Amino acid sequence: TGTDAVLHLLRRGVDQRQISWVVPRDTWYLLREKIWSPASGSILPFKLAFTNALLRSDSILGAFKALERAGYLGRLTLDHEPVQCRGALIRTADLHLLRTVQDVVRLGRVTAVRPNRLELEKGTMPLEPGSLLVDCTACGTGGYTANYDVWSPGHIRLSSNLTLFNPSHSSALVAYIETTSTDAAAKNKFIAHSAASPLLVVDGSPNFHGHLSQLVQGIYSELKTMRAIQAHGKKSFNFYFAARTNYVAPCHVP
Repeated sequence: TGTDAVLHLLRRGVDQRQISWVVPRDTWYLLREKIWSPASGSILPFKLAFTNALLRSDSILGAFKALERAGYLGRLTLDHEPVQCRGALIRTADLHLLRTVQDVVRLGRVTAVRPNRLELEKGTMPLEPGSLLVDCTACGTGGYTANYDVWSPGHIRLSSNLTLFNPSHSSALVAYIETTSTDAAAKNKFIAHSAASPLLVVDGSPNFHGHLSQLVQGIYSELKTMRAIQAHGKKSFNFYFAARTNYVAPCHVP
């Protein structure tokens, strides 16, 4: 990501005055020290704080600002209100380091690279001779979709949306449901999304782009799956919480 690239350069002594950082859209960062509570060794306090912030706020952005004040989230500058969060986890010290970069270009995405300039959606940016361009445009979460049935006759299509930002645990739950349930219709009842009832769709696109509304839908999907597994029986619920792929499993508590 662009964040990783900029941190890599700064940590190796590159002067921030030599860096121009193209930021098409500001994002919310998860701050590691607070997300992974030192007291409990678990992410569970953050999940509870996240849910409570959503319940107490009159908007999703208001909930994120409340979590920022509590030290769970951060952003590059208070002058811009991010409308996306893709689960980027960094240290508070890293955020302070990122903030040292003064030349942050907010002109949208790059549309073309010319010998002496970058063309962006909202303007142009001059390039000095010998400038090194680092391409960080890959979308790490662009493959997250939730507009299909996981189970169909003779076929399983994995979903990353049973547990938010945890594809490993989502896959483990799909495997568990496959081995403990019967027909496809019964298995699909554990999943919040389907072809008939999609989630994460924004502006007609079914891909996860990190929009805050998509994040709330992801939380809903996780809670719905958890409650369905709880209703399936004690054995299933124990698997859900005890599996080492679950962030809040007791095995991760020091």
